[in-house]
Amino acid sequence: MAKNHLVSNKVQEYMNKRGISQTELADEVPCNRSCISRLVNGKSKRLTLSRGLRIAEILETTVEEIFTYQK
Repeated sequence: MAKNHLVSNKVQEYMNKRGISQTELADEVPCNRSCISRLVNGKSKRLTLSRGLRIAEILETTVEEIFTYQK
């Protein structure tokens, strides 16, 4: 079974639109700020569905709008 890998994301763009910091987003998800930092900087290649959905909910958008995946 092939795994999907995160190719790109617009997390920082949507954080800027909402005026939310990495620390604030991490507190609301909840996860470590370093997790959000790795995601924003493209160092995280995997993301759980539940975490992606929660991030999208907090940023008031959809998972499809923020994240791009490739098999």
